[in-house]
Amino acid sequence: MATKVSIVNIKDFNTEKEAIIEAIKLIKKDFSFDLHDCKKILLKPNLLRATENACTRPEIIEGVIAYLTQENISMENVYIGDSPGQINTFATNIAKKIGIFEICEEAGIKFVDFEREVPVNDVIDGAVKLKDYYVSKIVKECDLLINMPRLKTHGEATITGAIKNYWGFIPGGLKAKFHLLGKTPLQFGEVLADNFA
Repeated sequence: MATKVSIVNIKDFNTEKEAIIEAIKLIKKDFSFDLHDCKKILLKPNLLRATENACTRPEIIEGVIAYLTQENISMENVYIGDSPGQINTFATNIAKKIGIFEICEEAGIKFVDFEREVPVNDVIDGAVKLKDYYVSKIVKECDLLINMPRLKTHGEATITGAIKNYWGFIPGGLKAKFHLLGKTPLQFGEVLADNFA
């Protein structure tokens, strides 16, 4: 299946929210699913730490929520969550500091701290490095996952695009353990690709 990309000029819109809604509409006809059939939708932002340019911007969250609202999706079916992977750090706390938690709370979206739930053991068929690992329960339960990464560089792989945001599926300290499977940029790329599968 070919990947569809939509690009809009933000200057053509009054708000970022409007630009995001239009960008999604441009690729809507290419969706391989019906939003209304999805009983559980998970929004997966990047909530690494509460510093500038480290996380998904609140405006992105607002835009996606606004699109789902326009499509008459019940917010009772929408969840948001992440796992920062740092000791005693929860996604909820980061989301509160950068303004995302309030946006979700107002919309009626449930926040899930991946560290606070018991992870599910998963085996990745055809994996190169990450064959047997643990993933957050809601990731396995959701019908639709909306990946909302933050574009940034990466110390071990230079740049990972949107795929590194899936690393947040792995709860807490397990991330550090699985990081050891990729000691070079190529090896770490293989680990990321396995996790993406």
